[in-house]
Amino acid sequence: MDEQTNQRTTPQEVPQGENDPANAAMPESRVTLWHQLVHTGVHLLWKFRAIWLFGLFFVVGVPLIINELYKHPGYVTVWSAADVLSYYGAILGASITVGTLAVTIFFTRKQLQRESYLKNREESWSKIEDIFIATLKAINPILPLKESIDNGQVEPSKAIIIFQKYSLACQTVIDELIAYLDYSDYLKVKDLIDQITISSKQFIQIAHEEIAVYRKLQTFNGRTLAQQTIDVESKYPGSFPEEQISYCRELLQDTENLSYEIFSQDIGRVNAKLVAAYENSYRPLLAKKRDILEKIENEVQKEADSILHLWRK
Repeated sequence: MDEQTNQRTTPQEVPQGENDPANAAMPESRVTLWHQLVHTGVHLLWKFRAIWLFGLFFVVGVPLIINELYKHPGYVTVWSAADVLSYYGAILGASITVGTLAVTIFFTRKQLQRESYLKNREESWSKIEDIFIATLKAINPILPLKESIDNGQVEPSKAIIIFQKYSLACQTVIDELIAYLDYSDYLKVKDLIDQITISSKQFIQIAHEEIAVYRKLQTFNGRTLAQQTIDVESKYPGSFPEEQISYCRELLQDTENLSYEIFSQDIGRVNAKLVAAYENSYRPLLAKKRDILEKIENEVQKEADSILHLWRK
């Protein structure tokens, strides 16, 4: 019973520093930032230790040397140690002023170089992004689908023209982008360009299927006229050339087992392929474009910041 009581009443061990008022008053983020600043300061002191020692020598060492020289009689001068120290102080102050001015000019030049580099690269990549946007818009498979879905079955010739233009755009739209990029920039977006090329080939294939279906529908729409031509020829032989009559008979034979319901199903099937291509291929392109350009933007910012480094020309 006593042992249990002692166990309950014995205070738990508190990790050292956990209840320290100094640590409790400072948020963890500020502690981390303080540690980083201290680490950076120590690193700079060590990295440029020769410069710090050199400066310490001129600020402290030289006055001590002057003082020791005038404590021991030797070469006699017309000025005293105080005059030498005053002269040295003036020279040292002027040197510090000139050095500060030189450093200010140096860092101002660095800042101007950074801003100029950043402006040029941002303008260049803004133009590239605009071309990417235009490229992706041109190969969007939903656009020709919207244009053809309203009256494609009534006027299949218009639907054929729509998908022919779309197919041509998919084949040529990437050329402007490649022509604008230099080699180093091309390597940064090569994966996106390759993916656009692969997706464009898929869209072109589906567009050709759309064209094939609408061509058949266009032929089927001529069935009535072909039948009327043959009927007239039967009543009035020699009214039409033999080639035209042969064409009408072939058309009727090729479209004998077809109907508008079958064409509606075929068009719906190919349209469903376009919708699936949009979901599975086109939308990932938009996300990939965003990710790559954001990564490039961060790289440009880092490269611009590196211009401020002392060792960077």
